[in-house]
Amino acid sequence: MNNVGSPGPVSLPSGGRKPANVAILFQILALLLSVPALIWGGGCVWDLATSVAPGDIEKSILVLGTWVVSAPIGLAVLAIGLFVKKGSPRLRRMCIIVSLVALSLPIMVNLLFSKAKDIKAQTEIIVQEGGVLTSKPLILMAKTQSGSSHLLFAGHDTGNPPPSILEIYTGPITYSEGFRVNVYMDMEDGDGRTSTKDANLIGSFALPPDDRRRNEATEEDRSVPFPLMVGSAFYKLIQPKKPFSVLLLPVGRAAADPNFRIPVKRIELTAFGGSWGYRFLRALPR
Repeated sequence: MNNVGSPGPVSLPSGGRKPANVAILFQILALLLSVPALIWGGGCVWDLATSVAPGDIEKSILVLGTWVVSAPIGLAVLAIGLFVKKGSPRLRRMCIIVSLVALSLPIMVNLLFSKAKDIKAQTEIIVQEGGVLTSKPLILMAKTQSGSSHLLFAGHDTGNPPPSILEIYTGPITYSEGFRVNVYMDMEDGDGRTSTKDANLIGSFALPPDDRRRNEATEEDRSVPFPLMVGSAFYKLIQPKKPFSVLLLPVGRAAADPNFRIPVKRIELTAFGGSWGYRFLRALPR
């Protein structure tokens, strides 16, 4: 017989399962491990998505590196998120989400790399007859009018012109000093006082005194290319169906040196396909 004054059985409210400290530690380590995978994979995606001419061995290394770095780490973090159930539920969800992001990066890199290899560059010679650049400005008239040129007309007609390179080919360079030359589009004259902020200025090229591209005068067939990356400002300076000129203006010491002579052979324009953006082109010495 129970005593009326004695307390009955006491039931404690359930407080839920207490997370295990070891499981939480594994979850935290997994999230920390995912940081380099996300940084590396995200950087590779950005590099491929903003390059105009991927597809070379450097980009192949990026693809391989993403699979080697991001994929294994993503799988390890996913395994911890799925099978370590005694840890924090919030950290578990974070591990699963982060692992899926890390695993998606190699796939994105592969897709971008495959798309980039399909990009084809097109080249046209816009100045066929060159001249000799001295300390005075050299004006070269373009035989190809923009109205009859596929590249020039397309670049002028679109608001988002393709990434392009203007390459100035010179003959053998015997001038022993370094020099710099400004390049202007559609200017009739210019001198050393021409402002570098002029709207017609599209870039400049230079050759240091110790540059290995310098060659001997006997190599008559040797061409030295000087690439300039050009964009929408270049195409806006060209009016459709009208001839245009390219002005080369030496600056600095070369502008006052009577011995400065550089033979200019031709000028070519190369446009790269794809409208998904670009960052820059690294002009490697040839």
